[in-house]
Amino acid sequence: VANSFATAFGANCLTIHQACVIAAVCELGGSVLLGGSVSDTIRKGMMDIKLYAGDEGRVIIMAGMTSVLLAAATWLLVASKYGLPVSTTHSAVGGVVAIAVASKGYDSVKWDKVGMIVLSWFVSPALASFVGFCSYAVIKKMVMQHEDSFRRAKIASPILVFILMF
Repeated sequence: VANSFATAFGANCLTIHQACVIAAVCELGGSVLLGGSVSDTIRKGMMDIKLYAGDEGRVIIMAGMTSVLLAAATWLLVASKYGLPVSTTHSAVGGVVAIAVASKGYDSVKWDKVGMIVLSWFVSPALASFVGFCSYAVIKKMVMQHEDSFRRAKIASPILVFILMF
């Protein structure tokens, strides 16, 4: 949430209350609309869930996922206190991999799935940089450098908001 709203709050475009309300709505919407596939990946996509059949397996998963939550929360608090960059996702993925390795060995981890998750951590910023660069270049050329930039901005704004929202 801080990554999304720090710039708007820092520039005094939003108050802390406004940023928290908008963030709450966006976080709730994202978790309701997209959270199922993310939780499925965390829950059973990174490790061979068949190895955890039966009562003993359920106890391992329950205790392990509780440990992931506690470890991730602890790490996020400590890192935040010292001003270190944090990622809840990185912490959770690392915790789930640790559970699988500690309880059933290295072969219980679906390394191809973990590899895709780690790859997305590098591809996403690169792709976002490319799209941001292209968007800025188009807006700069088509709106900002035109002699009637105010009129063009009024025309372009609803179109850009539509594109960004959908």
